[in-house]
Amino acid sequence: MDILGLPDQLDGTVEFAQNLICGDQEEEEEAPISKRSADVDSMVVGSFIETVKRIYGELKSKTSEFVCSAKIHELLDILGLPDQLDGAVELAQKWICGDVAP
Repeated sequence: MDILGLPDQLDGTVEFAQNLICGDQEEEEEAPISKRSADVDSMVVGSFIETVKRIYGELKSKTSEFVCSAKIHELLDILGLPDQLDGAVELAQKWICGDVAP
């Protein structure tokens, strides 16, 4: 998180992206983590933004009253998303609701 300069709320999203790029390291021998190139970082950030936009589009089809009163895990369940995308759902919720979301 510190290397990428991202807030702690995106820890699940970073883990999700890391698993997409590196595979699930728990099943393999532990390998040293090296710094990723700027191209890979750009790809991950771009993919994250596209994911947030897709989630935003799905949430916009719901009433703002519902979206703004729902907890993140409720929205994850409704959208059928893994817990690792909690930061993306939270960001999309803030785009819709501002800082009034729970």
